[in-house]
Amino acid sequence: PFMIESWKPDEEVVFRANPDYWRGKPEIDKLVWKVVPSPATRVTLLLNGAVDVVEGLTTEELLALEGKPGVKIITVPSKNMVYLGMNSSIEPFTDKRVRQAISYAINYEDIIENVYNGDAQRLWGALPTGSEYQDSSLWKYDTDLETARELLAEAGYADGLDVTLTISSARAQHELIAVRVQNQLKEIGINVEIEKLSSSVFAEQKVEKQIPMMIDETLAWIDDPNYVLSLTLQCGVFGNYMDYCNDRVDEIIESGWTELDSEKRFEMFQEAQELIMDDAPWVFLAQPDFHLAVREDVDGYVH
Repeated sequence: PFMIESWKPDEEVVFRANPDYWRGKPEIDKLVWKVVPSPATRVTLLLNGAVDVVEGLTTEELLALEGKPGVKIITVPSKNMVYLGMNSSIEPFTDKRVRQAISYAINYEDIIENVYNGDAQRLWGALPTGSEYQDSSLWKYDTDLETARELLAEAGYADGLDVTLTISSARAQHELIAVRVQNQLKEIGINVEIEKLSSSVFAEQKVEKQIPMMIDETLAWIDDPNYVLSLTLQCGVFGNYMDYCNDRVDEIIESGWTELDSEKRFEMFQEAQELIMDDAPWVFLAQPDFHLAVREDVDGYVH
C-alpha cells in the first residue's frame, strides 16, 4: 500500500501512498514513522498532538495516559513472545547447563506483575500460550535458585561469572525486565552488565548473531507450529539470532510442513517443545497484551 519516500537512519522513515496498489490508493497519503528513543518524549509528543500513534510504552506510562484529554489506549490480546535469548555459539552459553541455570533463576511472576502490571500471560515455552499445539505441561523452570546454583557449579562456574545483557533503547519495558534479571541472576553468582543500544545498532548486531545475551520479542504472523519455530529456532534461519541448533527439532519442523494428521503433528511438536525446553536457548519470560497509545480521532486499528 505504501512506498518508502525517504529514510534517515535513527531519525525517521517517510512512506507515500502507492497509487498503483491493487486494492486502490490508500486514503492516507503520507505516513511518517519517527524514531524517538525516549518513551517520555513519545508521550509528550502524543499529548501535544505532534504525533498520532505511539508504541513501546511502559505499563506505568500507559496508565498515566488513561483519561488524558485527546488520547486513548488500544489494548488487544497478543501472541507476542518476550524472551531472554542466550547465544548457543558464544561462551558461556555454549553449555546448556548455564542456560538452564539462568532459566531456573528468573522470577517470572515478578516480571508479569511488576513490569506488565499483570497485563500479560505466562509464556510456557517455544509456542505462544493459546496456540493449538502449545503444551504448558512441559514447563520445567519454576524459580529454583538452589538448582540454578548446582547447574552453574556443574558447568564449572561455582564461583560465578560475568555476562553482558543487551537491550534496545527503543523498548522501555525491556529495560525494566533487564534490571530485574540483573538482580535475580546476582542471587546465583552471575554479575550482569546491561548494555543499551540504539534500535538500529541492536538490530544490526542481533542479525549478525554477535550478541551473547539479549532481551527481545517475536510475533509470528501465522499461528502454526511450523511457522513459529521455523522463524526463530530452526538452525541457520535468518531470525535465529541466538544461533540455536538441534538436529531433531529441525527434522520435526521439516516433517511438519507435509504431515496433515492432527494427532501426529501434536505428538511431533510436543517432542519439539520438550527438546527446546531442555536446551533452553531462550528464557521464556512473558506474553504481554498489545498496547497502542493514539490520538482520540484515530480509528480503524485491526490487530
